Amino acid sequence: MTASVKKGVPAREAEFPGRAAQTQNVELTQVLPCHFNTAAGWRQYDTRRNFTVCNAFQRVKDAVTVPEAAALYGYEPDRKGFIRCPFHGGGNEKTPSCHLKERYFKCFACQEGGDVIKFVEKLLSLSPLEAVKRLNVDFNIGLSLDRHAPTAAELEAARKRQETRDAARRFENWRTRAEWALSTAAGVGEAALRDKAPEQWTAAECLAVKKMAYWDYLRERLYDGDESERMEILRDWPVIGADIAKAVSVNG
Repeated sequence: MTASVKKGVPAREAEFPGRAAQTQNVELTQVLPCHFNTAAGWRQYDTRRNFTVCNAFQRVKDAVTVPEAAALYGYEPDRKGFIRCPFHGGGNEKTPSCHLKERYFKCFACQEGGDVIKFVEKLLSLSPLEAVKRLNVDFNIGLSLDRHAPTAAELEAARKRQETRDAARRFENWRTRAEWALSTAAGVGEAALRDKAPEQWTAAECLAVKKMAYWDYLRERLYDGDESERMEILRDWPVIGADIAKAVSVNG
């Protein structure tokens, strides 16, 4: 049986009379938090700011990775991306079972999983909207989700968190490059030992053989050493890097 459609009224409006009038010119501050517990609620349109609330959720997920959020709230992942799951056993399990990928997490023990918003929602006992607001403030994303502007203290705290994240990102980039340089330089020594007699070694190869064990040790410390060991290597890097440059020189 075909449903009747009123003349001049769009089909969806005919199915749900009054919906267009109800959703027209909706202010974000007029949408109650309970609406955000459903997908339909997230799609309420805010004409004043010209974005959907659903887009705000997506912008937060695009701006913050799961490992970044976990680290900010006290759960630094190991080199394999695991943390001790905060959702069962009080985060005190013997072997980390919660795996953090860039855009989602999964605990292989309690089976909890989801995106960065779900992680913060479960970790801090918040609603989905509250989790989005918390991430928006803590990571200085800049979404207008509240009627009041952030205070000076909130902005300063967000700026400091951003500086910390930027410094950590720069250090991680340096660490990756340093590991590669140490591996390359040690490889020069390994090749010389394998392919040539000592009297055939160049000056660069002699240096590489001499420093090979030390460079392997430094690479191991960069990979799974503690923060103090890594910072010590960073401080000594001008000297270490100069030796590496000599060892990999093709004219050595």
